[in-house]
Amino acid sequence: MLTRTIRQTPVTSGALIACIVVYLVTVVQSGSLEGNTHESSLAASWWLYLPALTPDNEALLRGLTFSFLHSGVTHLLFNGVMLWVFGVGIERTYGSLAMAIIFAGTSYGSAAMIQWRDPLSLTVGASGVIYGLMAVAAGMYVNNKPQMRALIVLIVVNLGYSLITPGISLWGHIGGLLTGALMAVAIYGAHIMTGVRGPGHRVGRFVAAGLGTAGMAHGAGSMSSGTSLLGGAGGAMWGGSGGLQRRLLARLSASVAVFVVGCGAMVVYLAQVHSALGA
Repeated sequence: MLTRTIRQTPVTSGALIACIVVYLVTVVQSGSLEGNTHESSLAASWWLYLPALTPDNEALLRGLTFSFLHSGVTHLLFNGVMLWVFGVGIERTYGSLAMAIIFAGTSYGSAAMIQWRDPLSLTVGASGVIYGLMAVAAGMYVNNKPQMRALIVLIVVNLGYSLITPGISLWGHIGGLLTGALMAVAIYGAHIMTGVRGPGHRVGRFVAAGLGTAGMAHGAGSMSSGTSLLGGAGGAMWGGSGGLQRRLLARLSASVAVFVVGCGAMVVYLAQVHSALGA
């Protein structure tokens, strides 16, 4: 079962494995399980921090790489669980190409908001991406109001926790969430324009699992080292019995929709960096 899921969701699986490997490298470099970002050359070259940015390829890379860094076991554990839970459902629904674009685009959206509102915070973590995934998942349930409401409540609760807990990158969460919401709207519009049905009423098992565990995820943003952490949504299966051609058209239109939004998020992020650096 697990092997089959990994085979069907290479982007989600690869991203999770990358987060784990990156964490282990920083642990070896720092000699610490919890303070792994302190004395790690990899962390120093990947985290999001305005004074470390230059208006060239480094800024472009850091807008993505900071999402693979995690500070401590708890931070990695909860973000990893949420990435798996929601990433699997979304990738199965919209395909691997769309999932890769969603991951990158929401990371850049999160980074853009951080550079606009809190550029001097040193930020690591994938929760901006996870908030984006939650927003995309909520859009998947436009025809399933109870499930959609449950996801919206989950998002609001987690944002509330971010507001009252020191050291959590609230702006990173908001940036990822807004980017994911724009992607959800774009996917819905693309499916209307192409005449394909979006995800129907059937709720995937991964969403139920996600809603059951996401209540724990808000604790993942605890701050232990002066580093802002991004701390924690499901999938649906396609309704109806449409053929392969229709499914491919739906996935292609979703990929194009999120690509446009993701490119916009990247451009805004780079513009914020250039403006802050006076470049």
